[in-house]
Amino acid sequence: MMALRAAFSLLLPLILVALWFCLSNTKGADISYIVNPLAAWQKIVLLHEELIENTILSLERLAVGVVVGSVLGIIAGIMLGRRPWLRRFFGPTLNVLTAIPIIVLIPFFFLVFGFGELFRISVVAAIVFLLVYQAVFSSVFSFPRRWLELAAHREKSEWQIIWQMLLPSVLPEIMRAIRLSLLFGWLAIALAEKAVAVWPRGGLGYQILRAKEQGLYEELFAAVIVLGTIAWLLDVVFGGIVHAVSYWREESGRIR
Repeated sequence: MMALRAAFSLLLPLILVALWFCLSNTKGADISYIVNPLAAWQKIVLLHEELIENTILSLERLAVGVVVGSVLGIIAGIMLGRRPWLRRFFGPTLNVLTAIPIIVLIPFFFLVFGFGELFRISVVAAIVFLLVYQAVFSSVFSFPRRWLELAAHREKSEWQIIWQMLLPSVLPEIMRAIRLSLLFGWLAIALAEKAVAVWPRGGLGYQILRAKEQGLYEELFAAVIVLGTIAWLLDVVFGGIVHAVSYWREESGRIR
């Protein structure tokens, strides 16, 4: 079933590639930045070592940022959802930060984390943290009070409530938030890699922006194709995970 959904999700990209091919043949001679898909594919083959190296770098940064941001987001969401005084103290600030575009905060990350690898990872972690925090907080805050009262009546400890009740309940929301954060994470990676330019080991995001600035449109489209393919694969994988952890809710709804 998962394979069928993945195959069906390829339909629109294939249509877009066909449209791209038609446009490049009809208008490519007049517009220099419209690249033929075959030329982009040839560039992928030509630059495959460079693309692989930069892709691995970006994926490593993305993975670390997602893990760190998710852990912190889960902790913050549970703590603020369970503790009114923490919610009153931290909640308004976190809500404001969620509404601010990440590019505005990049100078702040420079000041705090410097210009090294920690800076790139922190930008991704910040986006993931805010998305996961919002999802977890909303689920914990709206958790049925009667179940919490029943747990208190049975003298469940705080850790038992979190581990046995809250985490299983919010797990689908956590995975959805991580799945969404991966899409924004690629944008964060590109901005962070561009802000701290290192070449040739700049990362896939920086390679795309560098190619755009230098008018290397074949390289630009080649790198975009690689990034899009990886983003699609990650989305398919996490979509399957979201379906798996949500299965118990679907079954519960059918029973009722």
